[in-house]
Amino acid sequence: MKFFTGTGMAKNNPEPRTNEDFVYIDGPDLGRLKKPRSRKIAGYVLEIEQRIDGYKMRKSHFEPVFAKAIGVLKKQKYLAPGMKGGLIELVLISDEEIRIINRSYRQKDTPTDVISLSYFGKELVFPRASLVGEIFISLDTARRQAAEHKKTLVQELQFLFVHGVLHIFGYDHEKTAERKIMFDLQDKILGTKMWRKIID
Repeated sequence: MKFFTGTGMAKNNPEPRTNEDFVYIDGPDLGRLKKPRSRKIAGYVLEIEQRIDGYKMRKSHFEPVFAKAIGVLKKQKYLAPGMKGGLIELVLISDEEIRIINRSYRQKDTPTDVISLSYFGKELVFPRASLVGEIFISLDTARRQAAEHKKTLVQELQFLFVHGVLHIFGYDHEKTAERKIMFDLQDKILGTKMWRKIID
């Protein structure tokens, strides 16, 4: 499995996360687990879960860009044969929870904006056999970054989500050549030219 953080570095991690791996936060976030929402798009199911208040979850904020992303990725000749469908989970969480995940997977005790866990091309066991990847976005950090970049919160969340989807399917931007490929795809999906600078 590979995992990516922020605008991310790919790292190898020995085992996929399971449902039992999540730490549910005590305090203000306790009991705020939102019901996942799902829809099948070109063989892929996007499940959306919200574990933090302060944002009214709408499927329409994510499903159009998800459909566009899958459509664009399926046109990539070297990638298309491996795109057999499956489940992608998007989870909106707090800085506190993403800090725990960041510490667990990267030994970095700090919040970040987005963490992607990629299982693309891996064989997982039931009940997570269809899982292609997981994207965790900190709503707290997204809100701060939206203000910094003079974008709406929805625009920032869509950007981080698309960025996470591309990481799930193996794209990265550590090297110049990789960066151009990934950013070109990102622009094609979002329909804009580098509207927001990547923060490494």
